[in-house]
Amino acid sequence: MENVDLFSTHLKCLTQIFEIKGKVNNVIEFGMGYYSTDLLLQNSINLISIEMQSNDWFNTITTKFNETTNWTPILKLGASEYTTVDFPKKIDLAFVDGHVETRPECVNLMGKMGCPIIIAHDTEALDVYGWNRVNLGDKYKSIIYDEYVNWTTLWTTDMDLYNKLKK
Repeated sequence: MENVDLFSTHLKCLTQIFEIKGKVNNVIEFGMGYYSTDLLLQNSINLISIEMQSNDWFNTITTKFNETTNWTPILKLGASEYTTVDFPKKIDLAFVDGHVETRPECVNLMGKMGCPIIIAHDTEALDVYGWNRVNLGDKYKSIIYDEYVNWTTLWTTDMDLYNKLKK
């Protein structure tokens, strides 16, 4: 196994999706990051990033990408403050790497909203994050990227994408 920054282990999954799908229209990011925000900005038409854990981190990331026009950064500190965000009616991709306590709820919300591509980081930590609370039903298929210590999971209703990505 190669030596990789554990904060970047989701990049393989996201990169593969963008190689197949090209630029994606409406993207939601729960939890800003050097790696994810940059990659999502490069590969989305509209990106909404919600920082849930740190005002300082929000300021760091917004300063780094402050010249970006296709980006709406939002600060909603706390486990469930994201529920007050006015989400677009159609979300094409969601990346979940936000508050520890409500990552499964963010996945479930995106599923309820009909988001066809949902990616979550750190899915190996079942007890820490409570991934057993994810309930997307049978319409979503999943792929687990487990080659690194920090896993990434993709849930999708896009069967073409799923068939191209499955191992």
